[in-house]
Amino acid sequence: KAELSKIVKERMRERETLSLRLTELRNALESLDASRIKRREEVKYRIVQLCVDALRADLPMEEAFVNAELVDFDFGQNRLAVNGRVKFSASSSTYLKNAFLFSLFQLSLEDSEVRWPRFILLDNIEDKGMRPERSANFQEYVVRSLLEAKVTHQVIMTTSMISERLENSDYCVGAHFVPQNKTLKFAVAKD
Repeated sequence: KAELSKIVKERMRERETLSLRLTELRNALESLDASRIKRREEVKYRIVQLCVDALRADLPMEEAFVNAELVDFDFGQNRLAVNGRVKFSASSSTYLKNAFLFSLFQLSLEDSEVRWPRFILLDNIEDKGMRPERSANFQEYVVRSLLEAKVTHQVIMTTSMISERLENSDYCVGAHFVPQNKTLKFAVAKD
């Protein structure tokens, strides 16, 4: 009986130890989950702030952008809304899409934990009837926004309506497209 009692007590201690360990692991998982949820909300909040800034920087062509307060996005549903509104003119939809993508890119420059490349290709900033002045305004916004960036990054914007302020600047690479010269040219690094 003494031997059996010893074994039972030992098993009870093991059960207590395992129970404590299980509680510690559950608490750790709950803490990680809470931390993950908090981080997701922080990142989402910052993306919304950056996108709202980009929308408000647009020319006053879309009232929802001028008065932007909230940008809601859902990657699963491929949905993007401004102040609850999802339908916009074709040119405003193009602007919104580019502003949102640029916001994700900007966040990656600010936050080293964001898993988004520090590269962005904006290849349709003047799709769907975009006016030249609106496209130029967005181009200039991108350049202004990146002046303070502290990490190496690359932005490529393809456009046939380049901002006059950016034309012939260090930001421009390659020759203008003409039907006789359709080949993409790569710049040689300057020393």
